[in-house]
Amino acid sequence: MNRYVQLVVAAALALALVGCAPPRYAVRVTNLADQPVTASLWEQAEGSSRARVSRYIGPQDTYTLSTESKAGRNIWLAVDFAGSERGPEELPLSRGLTVVNVRRIDEGSRGRIQLQEVP
Repeated sequence: MNRYVQLVVAAALALALVGCAPPRYAVRVTNLADQPVTASLWEQAEGSSRARVSRYIGPQDTYTLSTESKAGRNIWLAVDFAGSERGPEELPLSRGLTVVNVRRIDEGSRGRIQLQEVP
């Protein structure tokens, strides 16, 4: 086999392997709230939901969470703060990188999280 054919075959195999890689999801979370939050990536799989990765993020801090998932599964970001009576705020994610600012609206334990996706 000549060198050119070998290179073409190697490139075709590399492209095929890249196509087989599981979808990657990442979200860069900046906490602009007045207190720490917990950010988690969740996956819907086989009729149930499970947390894939979770991170405590302090006020004015930024952290990137990422995970891989099988094609066809839903991935979303859930953000909450300690003592919240409303539960987490959620945002469905697309493949690739999503940038999100977290803010608190209202006051006290009845306050809620606002997730602002940054274009």
